[in-house]
Amino acid sequence: MSKKIAVIGAGLSGLACATELKRNDIQFTVYEASSEVGGRVKTDKIDGFLLDHGFQVFLPSYPMGSYFLNYKQLGLKRFSPGSLIFKDGHFNAMSDPLREPSRLLATISSPLATLKDKLLTVKLMLSAKINYENIKPGQTAFKFLQEFGFSDKYACAGNVCHP
Repeated sequence: MSKKIAVIGAGLSGLACATELKRNDIQFTVYEASSEVGGRVKTDKIDGFLLDHGFQVFLPSYPMGSYFLNYKQLGLKRFSPGSLIFKDGHFNAMSDPLREPSRLLATISSPLATLKDKLLTVKLMLSAKINYENIKPGQTAFKFLQEFGFSDKYACAGNVCHP
């Protein structure tokens, strides 16, 4: 009796799994809840605008990336680290001043975080390549940042946090 293989979801991982099964002549079925493939890495075109479903960062150094993707054909582009966040009717910049010194003043003057939170961010960046041994099993990122001294508002970064 042959086994039936189901790939659940047609996002990047599901499609990679299906590709590998196909390369090995293994029969499978892909099940996807939405009407299109792509998962979180999807773009809709609405009234001439391209709207991404989520912010995705791809690092070309991911071990399996070049196995599944043709980087040259994709035309990957680098972008500056940081964000331009629209809040209270204004765009506010938050960048990594260690990698983008020209954006230091915009980041320091941004109302998105307190000066203490910004200084703690620099301290964390300089002291860490985070020592993962100091992170307790099951500890959330929110709890780690809270214990490091960040404000709850900054540690949550606008998300719903559960301490």
